[in-house]
Amino acid sequence: MPRPIQMLALALLSTAALTAPNAEAASPAKAAPVPSGPFDAELDAWEKIDMVKDPKGDMAKLIELQKRILANPAAGKAAQARVLGAMGAAAFYMQDFARAAELMEQSSAIWEAMGNQIERISEMENNRAAILRAMGKLADAEIAAKKAVEMRRRIYPDPSTEIGMAIYNLGSIYMSMGRFEEAAPLLREAARHQEQAGGDNAAAMVTRLSGLASALNEAGQQDEAVTVARRSVQIAGEKLGDGHQLTSVALNNLGTNLNDAGRYQEAIPVLREALRVRVKTLGENHAWTAYSLRNLAFALEGSGKLDESQALNEQALAIFKHSPETTEPWALSRLLGALALTASVRQDWDRYDRFITEAMAAADARLAETSSDRAYTHVFHASVLTQRGRLAEALPIAEKWVPVISAAMNPAHRDRIWAELLLARLRLWKGDSAAALPLADAAVAQLTKKLSSFGVGDRQLVREAEMNHKSALLLLDLAIAAKDEERTFAALQLATISDLALGQQFNRDGAGGSGPAIEARRAVLALARREAELGGRQARAVQTRDPAAPQLAKDLAEIRTRRDAAEADLRARFPEFAARYRPSPVSLATVRSRLNKDQVLVIIAEGPLQSQAVAFTAKGMDVATFDTAPALKLANRLREAVDGPANDLSSFPYADAHALYQMIMPKQAQKARQLLLHGGRELASLPLGMLTTRTYSGKLPGAPWLAKQASVRVIGNLALFNKAASPPAGLASAQALASSPRW
Repeated sequence: MPRPIQMLALALLSTAALTAPNAEAASPAKAAPVPSGPFDAELDAWEKIDMVKDPKGDMAKLIELQKRILANPAAGKAAQARVLGAMGAAAFYMQDFARAAELMEQSSAIWEAMGNQIERISEMENNRAAILRAMGKLADAEIAAKKAVEMRRRIYPDPSTEIGMAIYNLGSIYMSMGRFEEAAPLLREAARHQEQAGGDNAAAMVTRLSGLASALNEAGQQDEAVTVARRSVQIAGEKLGDGHQLTSVALNNLGTNLNDAGRYQEAIPVLREALRVRVKTLGENHAWTAYSLRNLAFALEGSGKLDESQALNEQALAIFKHSPETTEPWALSRLLGALALTASVRQDWDRYDRFITEAMAAADARLAETSSDRAYTHVFHASVLTQRGRLAEALPIAEKWVPVISAAMNPAHRDRIWAELLLARLRLWKGDSAAALPLADAAVAQLTKKLSSFGVGDRQLVREAEMNHKSALLLLDLAIAAKDEERTFAALQLATISDLALGQQFNRDGAGGSGPAIEARRAVLALARREAELGGRQARAVQTRDPAAPQLAKDLAEIRTRRDAAEADLRARFPEFAARYRPSPVSLATVRSRLNKDQVLVIIAEGPLQSQAVAFTAKGMDVATFDTAPALKLANRLREAVDGPANDLSSFPYADAHALYQMIMPKQAQKARQLLLHGGRELASLPLGMLTTRTYSGKLPGAPWLAKQASVRVIGNLALFNKAASPPAGLASAQALASSPRW
């Protein structure tokens, strides 16, 4: 499925959150004086105006000022350059980026011709960086931003708002590039400069904090991101009010951060307020209003309100089509992808085909062939074609675009794992097992490591659980097609572990618990976060040829060694805690050695369209594949029957109970005297002992219940199956969560 959380990125750093050119007064420590003239007072005032509020009106006034400057011989070149810069800022906030770039270039040329104006040149480079980012010219924007940062570090003291402004632009560019680990420390530094040197400039502080919250969120530090975003909203509400665009930016960022943490019910009212403010400040048909519509739509999707979500998405799409120039080049393709996703969930294939065709066309028109966003749109389509049985169409798409995702993302990234497993599945269908299985095994090794690592935060696992589940289902499909029992068993466990991340809700990284195991886990997590930070810094240093790169590489290797050692120590000292808190797949041979001859283990993995129930005995494997929707419909009828009026089961749906039994129970399991059940999602809430083993009509006591034929036992954790353990003192509550049955 398309990355619903990533969809939100299109509104995290809208143009309104970028530094306004000339918005902060300059007072360089080392710069040649600007020649004075009769318009200095007016130009000084313009360089302090917040042009976010009324850029169109400001532009009209600046055009009149420019006419007066050009008509006055005493004005001089400096006045001409300054008014062009201010006009460029107004054009920037009008989203007329081409005009803004042209005006800034004209201003810069005048300053260059005057000579010895490093402060003004750095200002123009900083402004050009913001504009180039808005135009999607990110490589050029990065060059300009780095030049501005370098210049400003030379001529301004630390802290200063001027340095912070340039650093913020560079961090924003890295955000647009998807280099979130590099963006976060830059945006944190930008916020520090603003807080320490910015006085009471609330607009600039809201901008810095909103950008930092976005970067922290994307870098996996959701708790801090929400805290920073709440502070940004508070300042905006108190200092700017709901008549200011930056108030909507702050609200949007908080709402998207809550979405990213899966806290949809909290996000919805925040995003509704963001949308209200955005409509008030910009109107119903502005591109940034469309971003707010999409963000709110995603929260509604997460809450199951698909009808309202679809209506908002279509409203946003109409705005984008009317005003195709958006701040982010991937905005339109992501929105169309979201509409395609909704259509695929409803199996409305006419709408799906229309939206996915438009999404791919939009991505192809706006993004480079090396763009992971462009690749993802195509790979998503390949995955849907695979689900629809159109594998021959899906394979060439996956062969072309999965390598782009692999090149752009680290091996443990959820999207790369999913994409590589899709390609492996398609290659196996084609009969190329030599190319399929090594690719699948490498991806699965990364997924297994991530799911079992104490260095991966609980919130991150929750955030990635759905995609990890889909990756496990791809492996399961591949393994069943290959008749590979060991890979099938591993895939089923990975799907279950992904579901456990959603179900057990440890989501605060042990914040509510205590004891030596919890403390050891916190130590591992702290080292992992330090590793991520150093990794970003080291990568940035290599790219910029920073002399500090070799030392950072040594520091990174050291912290990795310490993290690995700390995790190994935790597992050695607290093996039962490790097995419960971060369960990892056990081998099929291990579980079979614990099964007696009368026992059959059944593991269920529910997919969006198709599901599998796989029975394992001491010697063999049997698979039942069934359509998910009809099975869940039957299960809901049974739940309604037993949840109805007390003691009234006179109309129990025996036919439904038997139909579900035939659908989900593999043949080997139907003969078992002892059934062991593991896994499942919605089916996990239904006691399978209430299914009937044959057709029946009559009174309840005589029904052929499955529970009469076989004992039914739920296995919450395969690693602990038939392996007695006593929980250490102080960990009872955590273990109860981790081992609670899902049936």
